[in-house]
Amino acid sequence: MLTHFSHKALCSYLRFDILKDCAGSSGVTHTDIRNAVAHAFGFKNDKTIKKHLKSTPILVKPEVCQHFATIMHDDFNIDYNRTPFTFCWPDNIVFCTEEIGLFWRHCFNNLDVRIGSDAYMMMTPIMQYKKGRWVVAPDSPITVAQINSVIGNGIAILDNSHTDIVRKRNESADNGDVEALYSIAQCYLKDRDNASAFKVLEKLLSLNDQHEGALTDLAMIYLEGAKDCVEIDLEKSERLYLQAAELGSAQAAHVLGFSYDLNGQFRRDFDQAFVFHKLAVERGNHASINCLVAMILYDRGVPKDLEPDYLKNLFSLGLELQDPDTIQRIADYYERNDKFDYDFLLNLRELCVELEPVTKRTNFELARYYQAGFGCKKNIPLAIKHYEIEVEKFKCADSMFNLAIIYRDELKDTDSYRDCLNKAYDAIDNNTMYAISIIYLLGLHARLDRNFDLAVSRFLQAINFNSIAIEYHHPDFQDVTANIRNMAKLHLGLIGYYHLNQTESADLICNAAVAGCTPAKFEWAMILIEDHGNLVLGEMWLRQAKDEGYEEATRQYDSLFTSLLNN
Repeated sequence: MLTHFSHKALCSYLRFDILKDCAGSSGVTHTDIRNAVAHAFGFKNDKTIKKHLKSTPILVKPEVCQHFATIMHDDFNIDYNRTPFTFCWPDNIVFCTEEIGLFWRHCFNNLDVRIGSDAYMMMTPIMQYKKGRWVVAPDSPITVAQINSVIGNGIAILDNSHTDIVRKRNESADNGDVEALYSIAQCYLKDRDNASAFKVLEKLLSLNDQHEGALTDLAMIYLEGAKDCVEIDLEKSERLYLQAAELGSAQAAHVLGFSYDLNGQFRRDFDQAFVFHKLAVERGNHASINCLVAMILYDRGVPKDLEPDYLKNLFSLGLELQDPDTIQRIADYYERNDKFDYDFLLNLRELCVELEPVTKRTNFELARYYQAGFGCKKNIPLAIKHYEIEVEKFKCADSMFNLAIIYRDELKDTDSYRDCLNKAYDAIDNNTMYAISIIYLLGLHARLDRNFDLAVSRFLQAINFNSIAIEYHHPDFQDVTANIRNMAKLHLGLIGYYHLNQTESADLICNAAVAGCTPAKFEWAMILIEDHGNLVLGEMWLRQAKDEGYEEATRQYDSLFTSLLNN
């Protein structure tokens, strides 16, 4: 039995991986898990919670939902903003695992689950259980039709029992009750009715211009606009967000950080973005954790005197949240800065895929580890499997490129290699890390196939490819892309020089040599020696290529100059 688990300890294992994380747990059964969950919510065991729920004809504000919200607030500082008429199911996927989902669906068998006017119901997997009956208030933002579209026709029904509560709230708002007005505005916003929310918020702020929630919401409306009511006004939106942040709004601080960072809706100011995201995290906004990790990863606005303990604590909090995007970036940071061994990083990559099996780039990063043998033995079949998932779900050019390399180097399948390269070329965008490599290799193959027109086109494209976004987001690729550009210049110059009689193409070869491209140094040396008879300059370039380990340069240097120098 798992009765020694406190509710906090249980919830801390967000993946509920009981078999892995509990000592001596080889005999743990599904009933043990259900009993542990029941205990976490204040019930003696599984039977007690089921008996309680079956005695509740309408599940409006049941003890179990209250207790769950308390756990989230007290132990994890997560405010789900639930009202008395909201069904409290967590909208974080890590809490909706199969075992826990089965447990809850079992408890809700033949119960009425009320969706009130103040509720904002997430369409969670529990709604697909068709034996429950969903009672919907007529003014609920979630309609009967919406619920029936998910769980099947005839399951949801309309009910009028909340009309009195809604009427009283509206009367309170008419009498100047600020919180009643705010509640009404929230309902409009959840229904994406910005115009109606705008009018309510304007009235609210005329009564209390220091209401941070209303200021934040009004700032959002000016940021997005409202049809036939409010035009987008970024200056006013920024001013309202700043006012709300000064009053203590974590959401306002988050939006300011986001809008000063790469998003740049207000302006680009990385220093201010970091300050506001840091403030938002301190106030409990977990969305800013991911943003801060990204800024640290790509060194945007990070103070030079940032305390090491702050970085460590931020990463620890990011890992605890079990957000795959954040974990991915933490792993990227550790990998780029050689902070941890690959065993640890492999665990992070595997955790990302476990949490979100089809999230963009999670499978790509894990496949990269299997392909190279980082933290494990090379596992080409597993690498192919995860690359193919990324290709199928997201048409990922990077995964297509790495598959091409596997076909070329591991499987010796030339046809599949070129097929993957061509598919990767079609999927290239400014976020494709290997874009220039793909274009360059296609140009190289076109040249080898004697299709010089196509080769020229591809090499020109590689030289001129706009990879500002790639190099900004992936600084490790700056040297790589520069080298590929120089190689493209070299090959384009060679095509022009030897095949198309474009003697001016020698300038491209010289340019690549001056930029540090070793093969270009060799080719430029041979042009100087063989075509221009310039042994002095030719020897200098050839010697540089030889000293940099270019084998053909070594052979030619020994053949041409050794005996001459000895004499």
